[in-house]
Amino acid sequence: MFRYIKKHIFNLLHPTIGEVWELHRVTDEEPADINQREYEITPQRLENLIAEYKQNNFEFISVETLPDRLKNKNSKHKFIVVTLDDGYQDNLTHALPIFEKYNVPFCIFITKNYIQQGYPPYKMLQEQQIQQLAKHPLCTIGSHTLSHSQLSKLTEQQQTEEITECKKWLEELTQKKTDIFAFPSGYYNKTTLQILQQNGIRLSFAAWGGPLRKRIKYNQLTIPRIIITEKGMKI
Repeated sequence: MFRYIKKHIFNLLHPTIGEVWELHRVTDEEPADINQREYEITPQRLENLIAEYKQNNFEFISVETLPDRLKNKNSKHKFIVVTLDDGYQDNLTHALPIFEKYNVPFCIFITKNYIQQGYPPYKMLQEQQIQQLAKHPLCTIGSHTLSHSQLSKLTEQQQTEEITECKKWLEELTQKKTDIFAFPSGYYNKTTLQILQQNGIRLSFAAWGGPLRKRIKYNQLTIPRIIITEKGMKI
Protein backbone atom coordinates (compact mmCIF):
# COMPACT_ATOMS: atom_id res chain seq x y z
CA MET A 1 0.00 0.00 0.00
CA PHE A 2 2.80 2.42 0.93
CA ARG A 3 4.55 1.75 -2.38
CA TYR A 4 1.32 2.46 -4.28
CA ILE A 5 0.78 5.75 -2.42
CA LYS A 6 4.39 6.78 -3.00
CA LYS A 7 4.06 6.04 -6.72
CA HIS A 8 0.79 7.95 -6.92
CA ILE A 9 2.32 11.02 -5.27
CA PHE A 10 5.33 10.83 -7.58
CA ASN A 11 3.07 10.72 -10.64
CA LEU A 12 1.13 13.74 -9.38
CA LEU A 13 4.31 15.74 -8.82
CA HIS A 14 5.94 14.54 -12.05
CA PRO A 15 3.24 14.15 -14.71
CA THR A 16 4.20 12.71 -18.09
CA ILE A 17 5.17 15.26 -20.72
CA GLY A 18 6.16 12.81 -23.44
CA GLU A 19 7.49 9.42 -24.47
CA VAL A 20 10.32 8.12 -26.62
CA TRP A 21 9.29 4.90 -28.33
CA GLU A 22 11.79 2.17 -29.11
CA LEU A 23 10.81 -0.16 -31.94
CA HIS A 24 12.71 -2.82 -33.83
CA ARG A 25 11.01 -4.87 -36.56
CA VAL A 26 7.67 -3.88 -38.09
CA THR A 27 6.38 -6.93 -39.93
CA ASP A 28 3.48 -9.30 -40.59
CA GLU A 29 5.82 -12.28 -40.95
CA GLU A 30 5.99 -15.06 -38.42
CA PRO A 31 9.13 -14.65 -36.31
CA ALA A 32 12.13 -16.66 -37.45
CA ASP A 33 13.15 -16.82 -33.79
CA ILE A 34 10.29 -17.06 -31.30
CA ASN A 35 12.46 -15.25 -28.74
CA GLN A 36 12.50 -12.18 -30.98
CA ARG A 37 8.70 -11.83 -31.12
CA GLU A 38 8.74 -9.39 -28.23
CA TYR A 39 10.77 -7.04 -30.41
CA GLU A 40 8.48 -7.28 -33.43
CA ILE A 41 5.20 -5.49 -34.03
CA THR A 42 2.76 -5.64 -36.93
CA PRO A 43 2.14 -2.63 -39.18
CA GLN A 44 -1.47 -2.64 -37.97
CA ARG A 45 -0.36 -2.39 -34.35
CA LEU A 46 1.91 0.54 -35.24
CA GLU A 47 -0.78 2.36 -37.17
CA ASN A 48 -3.39 1.82 -34.46
CA LEU A 49 -1.01 3.12 -31.81
CA ILE A 50 -0.16 6.26 -33.78
CA ALA A 51 -3.85 6.94 -34.49
CA GLU A 52 -4.74 6.42 -30.83
CA TYR A 53 -2.10 8.84 -29.57
CA LYS A 54 -2.99 11.45 -32.17
CA GLN A 55 -6.63 11.23 -31.10
CA ASN A 56 -5.44 11.88 -27.54
CA ASN A 57 -3.69 15.08 -28.73
CA PHE A 58 -0.11 13.82 -28.54
CA GLU A 59 2.28 15.53 -30.94
CA PHE A 60 4.78 13.42 -32.87
CA ILE A 61 8.03 15.36 -32.99
CA SER A 62 11.45 14.77 -34.52
CA VAL A 63 14.33 13.57 -32.41
CA GLU A 64 16.24 16.78 -33.20
CA THR A 65 13.60 18.89 -31.48
CA LEU A 66 13.55 16.81 -28.29
CA PRO A 67 16.12 18.90 -26.34
CA ASP A 68 14.12 22.09 -26.87
CA ARG A 69 10.92 20.31 -25.93
CA LEU A 70 12.45 19.09 -22.68
CA LYS A 71 13.31 22.67 -21.81
CA ASN A 72 9.81 23.87 -22.64
CA LYS A 73 7.91 21.63 -20.24
CA ASN A 74 4.84 23.87 -20.14
CA SER A 75 3.58 22.89 -23.59
CA LYS A 76 -0.13 22.14 -23.76
CA HIS A 77 0.50 18.96 -25.73
CA LYS A 78 2.36 15.82 -24.76
CA PHE A 79 4.77 14.49 -27.35
CA ILE A 80 6.06 11.26 -28.86
CA VAL A 81 9.48 10.62 -30.41
CA VAL A 82 9.65 7.46 -32.54
CA THR A 83 12.92 5.52 -32.79
CA LEU A 84 13.75 2.18 -34.41
CA ASP A 85 16.90 0.19 -33.60
CA ASP A 86 19.35 -1.85 -35.69
CA GLY A 87 18.39 -1.10 -39.32
CA TYR A 88 15.83 -3.66 -40.44
CA GLN A 89 14.63 -3.45 -44.04
CA ASP A 90 11.00 -3.57 -42.93
CA ASN A 91 11.50 -0.15 -41.36
CA LEU A 92 11.56 1.11 -44.95
CA THR A 93 9.05 -1.23 -46.57
CA HIS A 94 6.46 -1.54 -43.78
CA ALA A 95 6.93 1.31 -41.30
CA LEU A 96 7.75 4.22 -43.62
CA PRO A 97 4.36 4.20 -45.44
CA ILE A 98 2.62 4.48 -42.05
CA PHE A 99 4.88 7.31 -40.93
CA GLU A 100 4.18 9.11 -44.21
CA LYS A 101 0.43 8.57 -43.89
CA TYR A 102 0.36 10.20 -40.44
CA ASN A 103 3.27 12.63 -40.97
CA VAL A 104 5.28 11.08 -38.14
CA PRO A 105 9.01 11.90 -37.85
CA PHE A 106 11.23 8.98 -36.90
CA CYS A 107 14.86 8.06 -36.21
CA ILE A 108 16.54 4.81 -37.26
CA PHE A 109 19.64 3.76 -35.31
CA ILE A 110 21.95 1.82 -37.62
CA THR A 111 24.42 -0.92 -36.67
CA LYS A 112 27.18 -0.95 -39.29
CA ASN A 113 28.04 -4.67 -39.28
CA TYR A 114 24.38 -5.65 -39.52
CA ILE A 115 24.21 -3.72 -42.78
CA GLN A 116 27.53 -4.77 -44.28
CA GLN A 117 27.70 -8.36 -43.01
CA GLY A 118 24.04 -9.20 -42.48
CA TYR A 119 22.15 -10.31 -39.40
CA PRO A 120 20.63 -13.72 -40.27
CA PRO A 121 17.81 -14.54 -40.56
CA TYR A 122 16.65 -10.93 -40.89
CA LYS A 123 16.67 -8.67 -43.92
CA MET A 124 18.61 -5.53 -43.16
CA LEU A 125 18.67 -2.19 -44.94
CA GLN A 126 21.12 -1.82 -47.79
CA GLU A 127 23.50 1.11 -47.99
CA GLN A 128 21.57 2.78 -50.82
CA GLN A 129 18.37 2.44 -48.80
CA ILE A 130 20.01 4.20 -45.86
CA GLN A 131 21.03 6.97 -48.24
CA GLN A 132 17.43 7.13 -49.46
CA LEU A 133 16.10 7.38 -45.93
CA ALA A 134 18.67 10.00 -44.97
CA LYS A 135 17.17 12.29 -47.63
CA HIS A 136 13.60 11.74 -46.45
CA PRO A 137 12.17 14.78 -44.61
CA LEU A 138 10.68 12.63 -41.84
CA CYS A 139 13.76 10.50 -41.17
CA THR A 140 16.85 10.98 -39.03
CA ILE A 141 19.71 8.48 -39.16
CA GLY A 142 21.44 7.74 -35.86
CA SER A 143 24.35 5.53 -34.84
CA HIS A 144 24.04 2.20 -33.02
CA THR A 145 27.70 1.04 -32.91
CA LEU A 146 29.82 -1.15 -35.11
CA SER A 147 28.68 -4.60 -33.96
CA HIS A 148 25.87 -4.09 -31.41
CA SER A 149 28.13 -5.15 -28.54
CA GLN A 150 27.28 -4.46 -24.90
CA LEU A 151 29.45 -1.40 -24.44
CA SER A 152 29.76 -1.58 -20.66
CA LYS A 153 31.56 -4.93 -21.00
CA LEU A 154 34.22 -3.57 -23.36
CA THR A 155 37.53 -1.80 -22.78
CA GLU A 156 37.80 1.93 -23.44
CA GLN A 157 39.62 1.25 -26.71
CA GLN A 158 36.99 -1.23 -27.84
CA GLN A 159 34.16 1.15 -26.96
CA THR A 160 35.88 3.94 -28.85
CA GLU A 161 36.14 1.77 -31.94
CA GLU A 162 32.50 0.67 -31.69
CA ILE A 163 31.27 4.25 -31.44
CA THR A 164 33.61 6.10 -33.78
CA GLU A 165 33.72 3.58 -36.64
CA CYS A 166 29.96 3.49 -37.03
CA LYS A 167 29.64 7.27 -36.75
CA LYS A 168 32.34 7.88 -39.35
CA TRP A 169 30.85 5.35 -41.77
CA LEU A 170 27.36 6.81 -41.50
CA GLU A 171 28.60 10.34 -42.05
CA GLU A 172 30.48 9.28 -45.16
CA LEU A 173 27.51 7.28 -46.42
CA THR A 174 24.82 9.89 -45.85
CA GLN A 175 26.94 13.03 -46.19
CA LYS A 176 25.26 14.26 -43.02
CA LYS A 177 26.45 14.81 -39.47
CA THR A 178 25.64 11.89 -37.18
CA ASP A 179 25.36 13.14 -33.60
CA ILE A 180 22.49 11.02 -32.27
CA PHE A 181 23.13 7.61 -30.73
CA ALA A 182 21.42 4.67 -29.01
CA PHE A 183 23.08 2.19 -26.64
CA PRO A 184 22.81 -1.43 -27.88
CA SER A 185 20.55 -3.28 -25.43
CA GLY A 186 20.82 -0.24 -23.16
CA TYR A 187 24.28 -1.03 -21.78
CA TYR A 188 26.73 1.78 -21.01
CA ASN A 189 29.01 3.14 -18.30
CA LYS A 190 30.83 6.40 -17.46
CA THR A 191 33.49 5.63 -20.05
CA THR A 192 30.82 5.28 -22.72
CA LEU A 193 29.41 8.72 -21.94
CA GLN A 194 32.87 10.29 -22.02
CA ILE A 195 33.57 8.78 -25.44
CA LEU A 196 30.23 10.04 -26.77
CA GLN A 197 31.00 13.57 -25.57
CA GLN A 198 34.49 13.47 -27.05
CA ASN A 199 33.05 12.49 -30.42
CA GLY A 200 30.35 15.10 -30.66
CA ILE A 201 27.31 12.99 -29.78
CA ARG A 202 24.74 15.45 -28.42
CA LEU A 203 21.84 13.10 -27.79
CA SER A 204 21.77 9.40 -26.92
CA PHE A 205 19.12 6.96 -25.75
CA ALA A 206 18.84 4.15 -23.24
CA ALA A 207 16.67 1.09 -23.81
CA TRP A 208 14.41 1.45 -20.79
CA GLY A 209 13.28 4.05 -18.30
CA GLY A 210 9.66 4.90 -19.01
CA PRO A 211 8.07 8.22 -19.99
CA LEU A 212 9.60 11.67 -19.75
CA ARG A 213 8.22 13.66 -16.83
CA LYS A 214 7.85 17.20 -15.64
CA ARG A 215 10.21 18.58 -12.98
CA ILE A 216 12.92 16.02 -13.78
CA LYS A 217 16.24 17.11 -15.27
CA TYR A 218 17.41 14.63 -17.90
CA ASN A 219 20.94 13.94 -19.04
CA GLN A 220 20.77 14.27 -22.83
CA LEU A 221 23.15 11.32 -23.16
CA THR A 222 20.90 8.91 -21.26
CA ILE A 223 17.36 9.70 -22.43
CA PRO A 224 14.94 6.93 -21.36
CA ARG A 225 12.74 5.08 -23.85
CA ILE A 226 9.76 2.75 -23.84
CA ILE A 227 9.96 -0.50 -25.82
CA ILE A 228 6.90 -0.99 -28.01
CA THR A 229 5.74 -4.58 -28.41
CA GLU A 230 2.83 -6.23 -30.17
CA LYS A 231 0.97 -6.67 -26.89
CA GLY A 232 1.97 -3.61 -24.95
CA MET A 233 4.87 -1.51 -23.73
CA LYS A 234 7.94 -2.20 -21.61
CA ILE A 235 9.35 0.51 -19.40
